[in-house]
Amino acid sequence: MNKLASYIPVRLVAAIITGIMLVSGILVTGTCVTSDGEGFAIYLTRQDIPPAQMEALSHVDIAERPIITTGDIITYDAQEHELKLTACAFDRISQLDVSTGGKSFIVCVDKAPIYWGAFWVPWSCTLFDGVTIWKPLSLEEPSVIRIELSEIYMGEDPRSNPVVIESLEQAGKLINDEGFAIYLTKQDIPPSQMEALSHVDLADQPIISIKDVITYDAQTHEVKLTEEAFERISQLDVSTGGKSFIVCVDKASIYWGAFWVRWSSQSFDGVTIWKPLMLEERHAIRLELGYPSSAYYMGEDPRSDPIVIESLEQAGKLINKPSITTIEKLPRSFKGYELYSWEEEDQWHFTLITGTDRTKTIEEITSEGDFVSETGWVKIQVVGADAIKGVLSLLPEGESVFWCDELHIGQSTETDLQLPPEEIADAIEEYARQCGLDFVVTARSC
Repeated sequence: MNKLASYIPVRLVAAIITGIMLVSGILVTGTCVTSDGEGFAIYLTRQDIPPAQMEALSHVDIAERPIITTGDIITYDAQEHELKLTACAFDRISQLDVSTGGKSFIVCVDKAPIYWGAFWVPWSCTLFDGVTIWKPLSLEEPSVIRIELSEIYMGEDPRSNPVVIESLEQAGKLINDEGFAIYLTKQDIPPSQMEALSHVDLADQPIISIKDVITYDAQTHEVKLTEEAFERISQLDVSTGGKSFIVCVDKASIYWGAFWVRWSSQSFDGVTIWKPLMLEERHAIRLELGYPSSAYYMGEDPRSDPIVIESLEQAGKLINKPSITTIEKLPRSFKGYELYSWEEEDQWHFTLITGTDRTKTIEEITSEGDFVSETGWVKIQVVGADAIKGVLSLLPEGESVFWCDELHIGQSTETDLQLPPEEIADAIEEYARQCGLDFVVTARSC
């Protein structure tokens, strides 16, 4: 186990003052000068101590100069611990003399050691229980290295040490926009207990990150994964009662569900991901509703949440996004449809959305993006009276539509939901009736 991964704030303060640090039994010293404000840096050991000998030592000196300084770093991804380096620094790391037994390094902040690890080469047959940086090939593009945990690593992850993260953030190097990710719960809370909880902690690292996603199908919610991520999901320990997960954007929880196994006899009213079989070749999973089928799902479909879709689209992962031009007919809705309108930059915007008992949020109504799920959830936004007439023509004859000029609770927002001028409103109402719709224009009573 990498014992240097532990961090004790009191010892760090002492290190900054004295230039000496005792980390899990290893005394690491350097020419620590508190006024130089060096910040994050990676040092080699002064005596070039092999990783195999680091745990047995009570004292290690860092080299006089760092192998990577804060100035060498263009960006540091806080989620993936990926460092984009200057060309000069990348060339320096590429030319390091690293044996198959590795080359020890120490991550420091202001010369105070935080944790240690080893540069490693891909052709090494030696196992290492520690933090690693693979020696890059000089031909690799872009100039990126990653601080990783070895496959047999058994300790706590030291890479997100708050002192390290704070130093990188203060230097303006930190990238911390995680985007779409799926987390397990920290306490491995069973799905049967999730509804009763007011707060659930996320695991330290996502089980699926945005970088694990090759594509996300906006209509089927099928996620094509990298081979490594698919294998990770395939090896999850999932009981017949499921394993809870939380879909997040930038670590903010959007909705929760459960990994499920195909042989479970328990039904589930929630979003599911069936644990895949290793033999499956497509390396894809799907976010589905209910188990064993969608007939067991009774709620609204959260999978097309606009925040989730926008994050996936910004990351370039979204495919098969619904378009109003490809929709031939909209489904019937048990509670009818709601129509909202507002003026923006001298144009009238309209959103047709599936009717519900709950109050819609202004973000839900005005966010861009069209969604038509296989379970019947619909949200379509268009600009102009002719465009909304086209949308209304797709509804089944006899369908109910309630045109609301305010949110259900009369919520005051920056966007003023209102009906357009009487001439436009009357024309839309008349067209809806010609389409055979039960069209109701409300007067602040929706």
